[in-house]
Amino acid sequence: MAKDFVSVGSDGVARNYSCRETPHPRSFAAFSQYFQTVRENKIMPLEKMIRKATSLTAETLGLADRGLLKEGYCADIVVFDGENFKSRSTFLNPKNAPEGMHYVIVNGKLAVENGKLTAKAGDGSSLLF
Repeated sequence: MAKDFVSVGSDGVARNYSCRETPHPRSFAAFSQYFQTVRENKIMPLEKMIRKATSLTAETLGLADRGLLKEGYCADIVVFDGENFKSRSTFLNPKNAPEGMHYVIVNGKLAVENGKLTAKAGDGSSLLF
C-alpha cells in the first residue's frame, strides 16, 4: 500500500443508498476503510493517503479534469476528520455512512452536508464512501 505507484480503488459496484439490494460493504466503504486501515497501521502520512485516493487514481484512470483542486477541474471535494474517518459498513448493514465525513461536493454540487445526504444526493446519483 505504501509504494508510490499504488493508488486506491474498489471493485465494488456503484450503488445509491436507496438501492434495495444488500451489496458488499466495499460498495459504500472502500475509501473510508482504506483510510482507517492505513491510519491505524501507521502505513503512511495522511497527505500520501489523500494523493493515492485522488490525483494518483485520476491520473491512473486517465481522468484529466479530476483529482486536484485546480481551476478548470471538476470540483470534487471531501471534508473529513483525518483522525476519525472510518468505515461503519458491515455485511449485514453495508449502507452505513462512514464516521468522520462532514461534507462531499461532487462536480460542484453539495452531496453530503454535516454528514447527511442532501436532497441533491437523492436524485439518483451514486455516492461511494
